[in-house]
Amino acid sequence: MPCPSQMIRSGGGTSRSLKALKSKAVRETKKLLHAKKWPLECYELMKAGLKTIDLNDAIDFDQYWPDDEKNFGIWLTVQIGPDDQEGGHLFQIPVCTPDWIQNKYYFQRAVWGRHMLIVFEYDKDLIVKEISNYVDGCSGTDFWDLAQKLSRIGVWEFEDYEP
Repeated sequence: MPCPSQMIRSGGGTSRSLKALKSKAVRETKKLLHAKKWPLECYELMKAGLKTIDLNDAIDFDQYWPDDEKNFGIWLTVQIGPDDQEGGHLFQIPVCTPDWIQNKYYFQRAVWGRHMLIVFEYDKDLIVKEISNYVDGCSGTDFWDLAQKLSRIGVWEFEDYEP
């Protein structure tokens, strides 16, 4: 299926007047946009951008250092939005080590893991790099599409929200 601009330029394969062609292209465009059936290359994709990373604590993330680098667990609040706009939405990501998981949940003998970054020792630069790499790799047709991808690594502030 051609993109809207291709339909208008090519005339949709007919020899009608330009006005009729544009009218047909506009009608077809509205139908396809409503049904979201354009080929992916027709959309200008929105890219995600990492805005801020904060601890859910009085201590700033840049100042934080765990007592035990190989046994820690923290919650980060990450603000992510479109890379070409100010602000964004909040996602919460627990960051921890395998030792912390084992110590915290040992007596449960099993634990579910979701929205979690597991590192083997505390390394702030690595944590930021991993989050940044994931965020930089996300794009979508709109922010809802982006948020669905981003919510795979963190709890989105509007997760499960239904208007």
